[in-house]
Amino acid sequence: MIYVISGLFGTTFWDSDFLTFTGLDKFPAVAKLVPKLGLNDAFMVFGGFGLAFNILHSYINVFKARVSHGQSPFTPLLLLLPFPMSVALEVFWLSSPSFTESQILNSALFVPFLCAWGLQFAHQVSRIILAHVTKQPFPWWDAMWIWSIVGAVDANLPLLIHHPPLIQSSMPRTAIFVYITLAVSFLSYARFCVLVINDITNYLGIACFTVRKKDKCGDWVEAAEALRAFSFRSAHRLQPYTILHATFVRGMTTTTFDTLSQEVQQQSSLLNDLRKQQADPVVIEEARKKLGDLKKSLALLQGASGAKDAAKKKERLLLKTPKGTRDYGAGEMFCREHVERIVKDCFTTYGGSCLDTPVFERKDILAGKYGEDAKLIFDLQDQGGEQLALRYDHTVPLARYLAMSGAITAQSKLWQVGKVYRRDNPVMSKGRMREFSQADFDVAGSWDPMIPDAELISLLCTILTRLEVGEFTVKMNHRKILDGIFEVCGVPPEKIRIISSAVDKMDKLPWVEVKKEMTEEKGLDSAVADKIGEYVKHKGGPSLLEQLRADDALMANPSAKLGIEEMGILFTYLKSYNVLDKISFDLSLARGLDYYTGIIYEAIKKSSKKAAVDEEGEEELDESQVGVGSIAAGGRYDNLVGMFTAAAAGEGKKSAGLPCVGVSIGLDRIFALLWPKWVEKGMRSKETMAYVMAAGDGLLAERVELVRELREAGIKTDFLFKNKPKLPAQFAAGEKDEVPFAIILGGDELKEGLVTVKEQKWELVDGKKAKIESNDKGTKVRRDQLIQWLKDTQTFKEWSSGKWA
Repeated sequence: MIYVISGLFGTTFWDSDFLTFTGLDKFPAVAKLVPKLGLNDAFMVFGGFGLAFNILHSYINVFKARVSHGQSPFTPLLLLLPFPMSVALEVFWLSSPSFTESQILNSALFVPFLCAWGLQFAHQVSRIILAHVTKQPFPWWDAMWIWSIVGAVDANLPLLIHHPPLIQSSMPRTAIFVYITLAVSFLSYARFCVLVINDITNYLGIACFTVRKKDKCGDWVEAAEALRAFSFRSAHRLQPYTILHATFVRGMTTTTFDTLSQEVQQQSSLLNDLRKQQADPVVIEEARKKLGDLKKSLALLQGASGAKDAAKKKERLLLKTPKGTRDYGAGEMFCREHVERIVKDCFTTYGGSCLDTPVFERKDILAGKYGEDAKLIFDLQDQGGEQLALRYDHTVPLARYLAMSGAITAQSKLWQVGKVYRRDNPVMSKGRMREFSQADFDVAGSWDPMIPDAELISLLCTILTRLEVGEFTVKMNHRKILDGIFEVCGVPPEKIRIISSAVDKMDKLPWVEVKKEMTEEKGLDSAVADKIGEYVKHKGGPSLLEQLRADDALMANPSAKLGIEEMGILFTYLKSYNVLDKISFDLSLARGLDYYTGIIYEAIKKSSKKAAVDEEGEEELDESQVGVGSIAAGGRYDNLVGMFTAAAAGEGKKSAGLPCVGVSIGLDRIFALLWPKWVEKGMRSKETMAYVMAAGDGLLAERVELVRELREAGIKTDFLFKNKPKLPAQFAAGEKDEVPFAIILGGDELKEGLVTVKEQKWELVDGKKAKIESNDKGTKVRRDQLIQWLKDTQTFKEWSSGKWA
């Protein structure tokens, strides 16, 4: 409107008296209160107050929001710098050689100049918004400023170097340059708008000016998106709208099963390329999400097409396990049972008693125990007034059990093996899933300092050694030392736990990223973060204790001093347990759970290669390609049981606590390490030792009788469920499971009290098991001596000791 009025009536229109134009000059009482201003002056006053109010009000909202999230409220002020820079540039251009003599300001060129300036300003604001949405670096620079810089410098050459302007040397030439600037600004902004609008509509799968619909469930229906294959080698340097335009390329055409299938393949190829190029993790995660959405859309489309078929009205069943879960076949379960057998044997060897708790708990039992990880708890629907949730670990249910059973003064060693649940982003190749098995061993009760702690670390080393997981390290730290470091460095008490969770990420992120989280996301002073960094970078053995004891500030802190003394005692005991060579005293280890109060530790198996991916872009279950990181962890939690007894006793009443220390072993992560070795060695999937066969007549009754006797003697035995099976079929069934002893019954031999035993062996050939052919016809063994004969063989003895190759 302003531009139209200026074009119709000229720029002098805005010099009109404000009171006369509005008619307020006819009211003397009002005219006395309002200063004599032109329309342009009044507009500037109104616009100035409006702009100041909007900026102040917006910043107050930003200030409150960032403070509530523990972030610095002053960082956004830096993001306003491009605007005063742009204003200063335009004013510098307008003021040549002065405001009163400006060729642009005192002519009709002021209108196209303002139009060009407005388009440049809108372009800059839009790029800032897109940079925020697409997680791109903040755009401090805009290419459209080049024209303004050229114009401003050229117009001010007399002031800068005492030389006449090269371009704007006359009014006609100045007009040409201003209109060229307007044209460039208009074309650039128009192209920018087209790109952004197309990308947004394509992303949502809609035509412009339409609204998405909801499905029968009330959910918004969004079309599947696909990513175009393009290089992300310098993704952060691209303009935000370039990322959008290159990313969402679907047209507004009807989606068919074939086209959607093709998009899934393209998206999978892109995701594989991004991983190979080691592109930015944010871009990879976005591509992975898009692939998931495409697959969901494809599944919906398959269901819709099936529903159209009158003969297939019933909705198709998608046969797959829920995200973050998996099935284990016979061979895999044999390996898992082997792992559990060793773990349980070690638990009982160390004097533990077995415990079993429900797989789900009351929600209030689990609440407030896991810090930032509380969001990973699986909630269940309301069941008759009880808010329930799947257990996150075995530790909190154990503490609830101890508080509920009244075993507050007891000294006990308890262990549990079972499944736990976490609503995490699964990485199947590393054994990180939403449903997984853990084995816990906990020592409860008041004992002499650090003896139970050393016992559990010894137990952990024993288990991992017996399982032959390979080289591992047990990282240790002490919560009291860590809290003392935070206090000495100046961390506010209310931020100690959230800063601790940031420190705990140092094994996954570089210090620069950890510091950024501390300062920008959690509002910690940068100098305090640097002090923390100087401490937590240290790791070593008992010698690190001497370094800490030499720190006067740390030793003056009661919490840190107590933690250092207890670590000294612990190292003495670990030396007696002969496990010091597997220990690393690491000050960056924090463990995010809120209930730890003393020693904390974590067993680490370092990774080798990156996870492989299949043709659909998903990580393969190829554990040979990758390590699993943390495979066990634990620590001391002296207050957890007391939290339950205090809550049960009621406010103001005394309640007893119970010191505890425990260790938790990730069985699925250990399986992820061991299973490739089993496959490589050609390990069997069954423990069957003998296969009873019949030559000639079926001899079913005789076979069943012998099978029963062998099983009663503890020899794992099987036979073919047929009345009159052929001998080759029986051999094939036994060889399928690599059963080492084939026991053959014959009518004539049975009359003589004899059976034939043939021992069979297999070997690895090119990675596959092959039977070793032999001309041996078998050994005649007396029927009544068969059991003892089998138990005396070397093969049987090896199997009894746990060798199943």
